[in-house]
Amino acid sequence: MKNDLSELERLLLISILRDRDVLAAGSCVRNMASENRLEFTRRRLAIEDARAGIVRLDFRRWRGAASTATQHQQNSRAVKRLVTAGLIEAVLCDGDIRTKFVKLTEAGEQLAKEFTIAVSNDQEKLEAAIADLKSEIDELAASTDRDLQRLAGMIDELKSLDQRRTEQRA
Repeated sequence: MKNDLSELERLLLISILRDRDVLAAGSCVRNMASENRLEFTRRRLAIEDARAGIVRLDFRRWRGAASTATQHQQNSRAVKRLVTAGLIEAVLCDGDIRTKFVKLTEAGEQLAKEFTIAVSNDQEKLEAAIADLKSEIDELAASTDRDLQRLAGMIDELKSLDQRRTEQRA
């Protein structure tokens, strides 16, 4: 099953799990100085939903940009496939048939955790590879600097040799 999921479906599972955990750990205390009543109410409801396992679909944030028409269709299809696969449940609001909220099933949560660990491991490997590349680049830069200094010294020697030959001829 987990190998059958698309990159987008994996992203959705990881994002739902992360949002649920972050929101559920949030505080329902209102910051009177910076938060108006509506913002507080929205945040409080999101926290209460998350504590019940329910998360609002937030493709814009999860994908890093607003969805194009094609991406919107892809998002909808991915949600439907995850629901059909039994990895998430659609939570419908009264009078609205569109899926705006979802909840991970046990199987979906397990897969999301596996994907999160895999992504974390991949990120660690990537960061290690980047560190190795940086050190190689630094070594190459130092080597290039030495070579350039040697080359400059050789050019200076050639100029002085040329100048001596010119003086000897004269």
